[in-house]
Amino acid sequence: MKLRKFAAVILAVLLTLTLCVAPVFADEDTSASADAAEAATTEEAVAENADDAELAVTADEGDTEGAVTATGSEETETNETETEKEINWDGIIAGGIVLVALIVLAVLYFVNAKFKERVNKFAKDYISELKKVVWSPLRDVKKNTVVVIVLSLFFAIMIGLLDVIFSEGIQALGPVVSSLLK
Repeated sequence: MKLRKFAAVILAVLLTLTLCVAPVFADEDTSASADAAEAATTEEAVAENADDAELAVTADEGDTEGAVTATGSEETETNETETEKEINWDGIIAGGIVLVALIVLAVLYFVNAKFKERVNKFAKDYISELKKVVWSPLRDVKKNTVVVIVLSLFFAIMIGLLDVIFSEGIQALGPVVSSLLK
């Protein structure tokens, strides 16, 4: 029973820390990586065009074997850069923070008797509160689920219709407003 309580507390702390750490990395700018990918694609296209031009020039000179070798080495160089993967530092840092917090909590639990007493009291209180929860019968849960789904669909349709109506109205007013401003 004590192991179960300890596991529950650790899981609760882990989930809380995960929720606290995750938003730190949510503000990353993904447009930079998209721009880099677009630039890489553009550079590859330019390199391919240059290789094709080089192949045509060397073919005119009669040295086709050298041209094939040159483009082949270019392709292997491109494949090597594509296979390299970046390390996900965000995940490593977040996991490290959670791991350090878990280690600190485990050390505190096993070393500090007062902390252990507080954690055990919290777990007992938590379990006693969970025992007081009254669950609705399955029939009521099904009925309430249907009501929620129907109302969600109704409001989604209403908001969609209002969006279409207002969009068409604004587009219709555009020429009128621009003619009044001239």
